[in-house]
Amino acid sequence: MARGGPGDLITAVSATDSPATNDWSGGPLYLAMMAGLIGMSTREIVMLDAGLSRTRWPLILASGALATYYAVRTVVFLGAGPRGDVFTTWFGTPSTTLITLVLLVVVSFSMASLSGEQVAKMFAARAATSRQELVDGGGVQLRLLPQSVPDLPGYGAAGTCVPAVR
Repeated sequence: MARGGPGDLITAVSATDSPATNDWSGGPLYLAMMAGLIGMSTREIVMLDAGLSRTRWPLILASGALATYYAVRTVVFLGAGPRGDVFTTWFGTPSTTLITLVLLVVVSFSMASLSGEQVAKMFAARAATSRQELVDGGGVQLRLLPQSVPDLPGYGAAGTCVPAVR
C-alpha cells in the first residue's frame, strides 16, 4: 500500500477548506510545514562537523531566519487571517518573495563557495598522494642502488668523461 506524503496531506486538508472559494485553503498546514521542515534543515546544517566547511554559517543564518519567518507567518496567519492588515503588509506575497530572493542569493553563493572548498580539498588530497608516491619511489630507488662498489672493469669510470683514444 502506498504511503501518502506531505503533498497528499496538504491536498486532503485543503479539500476540506473550500478550495474553490478560499485561495488560502490548507494555508496553516502549509506554513507550519514550511517552518518545521526548514527548521529541521537548519538543525542538520548545525549538526555538521564544524571543520567540514566555513560556508555553513551563512546557510545556518539564512535557513534559521527563514524558518523563524515562516513560524511567525503561521502565527500571524492564524491570528489575523490571510486578509488581515498585519499578514498582508508584513507576511504577504511581496515580502515573502523578497525574503525568498535573498535566500536564493545566499544559497547560490554558499554553494559556489562550498564547491570551491571541495575542489581545493580534492587537489590537496591528490598532492598528498603524489608526494607520498614520490617518497615511496625514492625509497625504491635507494634500495636498488648497490650497497658496495662491484669489482667490475670500467665500473669506476661509469659516468665520467673518458677521452677517446686514436
